Amino acid sequence: YNLNKDTIDSHRYSYLGYAVTAGHFSSPDMIDIAAGAPQHNGVGKVYIFKTDGASLVKSFQASGKMMGSYFGSSLCAVDLNQDGLSDLLVGAPMHSQLRDEGQVSVYISKGNGVMEEDAVLTGDNAFNAHFGECLAAIGDIDDDGYQDVAIGAPKEDDYGGAVYIYHGDATG
Repeated sequence: YNLNKDTIDSHRYSYLGYAVTAGHFSSPDMIDIAAGAPQHNGVGKVYIFKTDGASLVKSFQASGKMMGSYFGSSLCAVDLNQDGLSDLLVGAPMHSQLRDEGQVSVYISKGNGVMEEDAVLTGDNAFNAHFGECLAAIGDIDDDGYQDVAIGAPKEDDYGGAVYIYHGDATG
């Protein structure tokens, strides 16, 4: 597939492709690709591309809100609300109140490339935790019919690390 860089306002050192995942963001019948660019304009950016013949066409983009947060450095596609569409978690592990606590933005897919930011997760908001450095879909571990996710905070607790489990539900 070809990516037309004119459609994504790319620039040098944006690190597009630092994180990549695939999911059914537009429709249950179509696979789309999400890619993070954690250095884009210093705040980071994530794109979702749909396939159009041999090309990838941008269908969604979101930017980080804090300089140096590394928004888009980790991504996870998972259907949290069991509507047949993939939702997207976007890590910003260096998002800071004091120092690199990190956060994860949760975007719920409404179909046809429409994504709505539904929540911002922060774990325990621990100093230097890097919450959101790693994101993983872990299946339905609580057997409630909704997919769950694990979020890593490798530097939490004086570099001892932590893993947080979030459970999906009907609202995401």
